[in-house]
Amino acid sequence: MNESVNERSSISSDIGEVEIVNDDMELEDQRFRFIVTYLNIVYGTTLIAFKKAIINNEINRKLIESFFDKPDRNIILIFENSDSLNLLTEFPIQLKSKIICFVKRNETIIEKDIPLKKQIAIAEFTSSSITQLSLFISEILWPILQRRKTISDWPDIVLRNCMENISELTNLLTVINGILRGQTILSIPHEIEFLSKSDYLHVLSHNKTFDGRKIRLLENLIITWKNQIQTVINYDHDPPNNKYYILPNVEIEFWTNRAENLQGIKTQMHSPLVRRLAEVLEISSSNYFSRFRIIFRDIIQALAEAQNIALYLKPLVPILEMIEKVQDIKTISLYFDRLFHTLALVWANSVYNTNIDRFIGLLQQWTNLVILKIRDLLQPNDLFVDTDFDEPIQLINLSLETCLLYKRSYQRRKELLPSYFNDDRQTLYWEIPESKIFERFDHFIDRLKMLKDILATAQECSIYESIELGGIDADELQNILQKVIGDFKSTYAVFRDLSDDITNESNLDFLNAYKTFRKIIFAGDERIANILHRCLHPCSSHIKTTNIDDIYRLLRIFGSTLQRNRLKNVINEYTNTLLNIIENALNEDQILFDEYIKDSSSIWLLSMPKLISHYRWIEQLRQRIYNQIEPLKTIDINIKDNDIYKRILEQEKNIQIKLHNFIENINQQWINLFQKENLLHLNEPLLRKENEYYIVNIKSELATALHEVMRLYQIPNLILSPEIEEFYKQIDRFQQQFIDLDYITKSYRHIYDNVLIIEYPLIREELTTIENNLEKASTIVTFNIDTDSPDFIRRLRTTISDFEARFFKSKSNLDDMQRILKHFLKTALFSRGETRQDPLLIVYEKEDRVLKRNNELRDAGLRLQDILKVRLQHSPDFIRRLRTTISDFEARFFKSRSHLDDMQRILKHFLKTALFSRGETRQDPLLIVYEKEDRVLKRNNELRDAGLRLQDILKQNKWLLKADADSDIWKAYVDYVDEIVIESLYEIIEYNLNYLLEESDPTLNKRPLFEVQLILDDLDLRFNPTLEFGSANGLYDIVDTLIGNIFRQAAMLPRLAEHSGQKHYQNDLEEMKELNDRRLKIMERLRDTMKEANDWKEEVEDYSYLWLDDRKEHMRQFLLYGRSLEDYELENREHVKETPPSLIQFQNQIDLFQSIYNDIDSWDQTFLFNSWLRVDARPIKRQLLTLVNKWINL
Repeated sequence: MNESVNERSSISSDIGEVEIVNDDMELEDQRFRFIVTYLNIVYGTTLIAFKKAIINNEINRKLIESFFDKPDRNIILIFENSDSLNLLTEFPIQLKSKIICFVKRNETIIEKDIPLKKQIAIAEFTSSSITQLSLFISEILWPILQRRKTISDWPDIVLRNCMENISELTNLLTVINGILRGQTILSIPHEIEFLSKSDYLHVLSHNKTFDGRKIRLLENLIITWKNQIQTVINYDHDPPNNKYYILPNVEIEFWTNRAENLQGIKTQMHSPLVRRLAEVLEISSSNYFSRFRIIFRDIIQALAEAQNIALYLKPLVPILEMIEKVQDIKTISLYFDRLFHTLALVWANSVYNTNIDRFIGLLQQWTNLVILKIRDLLQPNDLFVDTDFDEPIQLINLSLETCLLYKRSYQRRKELLPSYFNDDRQTLYWEIPESKIFERFDHFIDRLKMLKDILATAQECSIYESIELGGIDADELQNILQKVIGDFKSTYAVFRDLSDDITNESNLDFLNAYKTFRKIIFAGDERIANILHRCLHPCSSHIKTTNIDDIYRLLRIFGSTLQRNRLKNVINEYTNTLLNIIENALNEDQILFDEYIKDSSSIWLLSMPKLISHYRWIEQLRQRIYNQIEPLKTIDINIKDNDIYKRILEQEKNIQIKLHNFIENINQQWINLFQKENLLHLNEPLLRKENEYYIVNIKSELATALHEVMRLYQIPNLILSPEIEEFYKQIDRFQQQFIDLDYITKSYRHIYDNVLIIEYPLIREELTTIENNLEKASTIVTFNIDTDSPDFIRRLRTTISDFEARFFKSKSNLDDMQRILKHFLKTALFSRGETRQDPLLIVYEKEDRVLKRNNELRDAGLRLQDILKVRLQHSPDFIRRLRTTISDFEARFFKSRSHLDDMQRILKHFLKTALFSRGETRQDPLLIVYEKEDRVLKRNNELRDAGLRLQDILKQNKWLLKADADSDIWKAYVDYVDEIVIESLYEIIEYNLNYLLEESDPTLNKRPLFEVQLILDDLDLRFNPTLEFGSANGLYDIVDTLIGNIFRQAAMLPRLAEHSGQKHYQNDLEEMKELNDRRLKIMERLRDTMKEANDWKEEVEDYSYLWLDDRKEHMRQFLLYGRSLEDYELENREHVKETPPSLIQFQNQIDLFQSIYNDIDSWDQTFLFNSWLRVDARPIKRQLLTLVNKWINL
């Protein structure tokens, strides 16, 4: 046999020559050493692993010791499972892995002194029965038949028959083994081993004698090979359609495996034995030599085809992998152009891929992949929500758009096919009916449209729940409406209970449910139409303009549902009624306008200026007309060809023209009056003189005009004439002029009333200049817009303001002089000694008192001289410099103060939004942690920018305050600013922590904040993310990282107080007890909630037998004993009486698992712990229900 088998039948001869590493440990019992030596050869088992699994395990140690020391224990089986050794005392029903069998050669105990090879026989058994049978034939049967002593007494016919049968069986097993490994192995029987002799061909070519039996054997072998090879070559030249919807990865794997298989066949055909076989056929002039050549040619051609197709399909693998990894529907379409570009290249360059049927199959496979990916991402069975339909509808629209993009990409690439062929090559077009490619795709699109229709209808019908009808028949109509709502909800709920894929065209349950849904909706539309009819009918019998608001209100209440055909028909029935009401309303508007034209002095407008009164009344009438007409244009009813509607539009147009003309007329009247009267006032002087004083020369007409224009601009959406627009632009100028002139006149009056005769000569020159300017303002300078009166008034105000300040400062200086001298009135030069016992006039101290008084008077005189030296002529420069200095200091000082406010505003910006918050715009607003890296990066960048701005502001304050950076005073100031920053950062971190505290407080919040899934992963029940403490990437670690990122915000701002030795603020804030208390409270809540969730998980683990127990073993025990055996019974199974189960026991088992199924099926989709941790139980629920079904279907 040529087949190379990796399995070992027995290596007992190797025992004794193999030495194992002791790992610093010794086994005193040589029998154990014998076992572990063999296990080391087969499994690579170390002494440590053996001691752990066998020696230290009490049950296993007792089993193997019984095998050694008890005569009745004749066999022990050892196999490896999950990197651990396991022991059995009898063969299992089904082998799942390689098993080693130790059997006593005699029914005695195993002696330590006798060689163990003579006492124990060893065998290996594989999990494959085919492989085991092949080993049995090759290692046992065939060697027996080769021994002459064994078969010397056999009759030739028996021997020949045995040899032929075993050879045939061996060949069959060889082929089957190849098939199991996905390969084609040519069967080579033992009978042709004569070809392996080196001199056979030489003898044959010289003697020219042929053994006819051997030639027939070779020819039969050629026939067998031909059948094998033709089976491979004629394997439909395409992947088998044994799957309902095949995917492109199957196509790619098929051609890759086909190329490898054909290459393997070619290699076998090139083997020396096969070459000699061909030479024998050629020398013997056998007719089968030509067949052999044909077989070889077919292999070469098929190999070239498979290699070419596999080569050109290989570039599609990266596209396949990228599409399979896509996590959102929108991203799928990014790969369509690349896909069809690659397919076009394959079509244009691969000789074998131009087969139209094969290419259609390839396109169908990619279409299947797109459908599968969209369906998996869309999860259509989970789209049937009760509220917030926008997101599911948006997903469906996105899916439909992706499907259309897929078809457009195909069509676009189909048009570009000529560009893929060179000039000398004829273009091969995709002359493929699209129905063949996109038949299933179109069915999928139809199902998506059905889904969209269901959800859009549900969104429209959700309006009904908020409608409360009034009127005489309110109760009856409300009951009809509730009936519609109830029928809709019951029909809509059916879609949630559908378990199979609703987008599959073979799912007739969904199609039937959809038809029923449409019938219920149609019946509901009939009831709603009845409600509309009963509400609108009174309006048709009593046409009143007041009904228009009731009709519009009814239409607004039912909203988008009126777009459905039945309801639209009802609205169309009452179209003429609505139009007649609107026409009557417009007639009333026309009458109101005509009456207003006759008597425009309405009582309620008398308090307004006439122009304002006209404008306001016209705007109110326009708004009234707009409210009557505009809603009619937004309702989707067929009225464009209606004669009444045309009359309404014409009537509205005429009224609007009249209103426009009226406004134009009164506007022109006001302009003419303004130009004739008001503008003339602008040419009058700024001031006029009354007696000795001046007053502002503003006429009441001009003030009224200004007031009217300002009131006009308070009317929204009002269009004014260019003259009024230009006048309005100058209003601020006029107001400032009036303020300045009023100040000038009052200041002059103040100076004029307080000047003394003795002072007048000193100020005569300046006062004369001021009076000349005032005289000029009262005679020459006017308010006219074209003059430079603003500059004149500004200069005059500055002059008189400066003069007034100096003048009254000089008067205050005189008051200071009087106060200085009045000081000496308080005490006499000579007075009594009031404190003495005999208070006589003090004369004995007169020299001292006189000297003291004289010195005081001299000082007072010097002060008077100083005051007098500050003469009126020199005071302007002094005052100006002082004012400039103070003004500059004041500006810099308050600018530095405003900078501190800017710092606080910059940092308070981060109080508006928490670093981690809910996605409130999403359907399910959980805390956004999947974007935490992006949010942290964005927030950190914002804080770094804020830190740079704070540093820049601090540098500006240093310049404004003209401070020395090295002075202690400046450092103290920086410490003060540093405290402001720390306080703001404290508020930012406190805000973020309080957000998490409030959102995780069951008394304040009832919405989930975090979500985990409970899944069954390779027989391990776990949460994703895990709820185990101390586990990396677990929920505890995630929340701890979130809080760490919140505190780390303080590290993004560089420390302003560099002399403090700290680079940032994080250390200061982490040491604050209040913030740490909040942090600990959040983590404590998390631990408590995780414990509750883990407790619930332990309840789910009560069902662990569903996935841990061996169903087939359970069924075998039930069929034999009517129940499952206990552990102690398994060890003594031969003593347990077999009692096959009755039908009642079968029914009880089915009922038991059915009740388990019902219990699990009644679980909610999600479980909420402490109101803020949600566990998604859908995965584990689906898995458990699947497992229960498998138990039920045993």
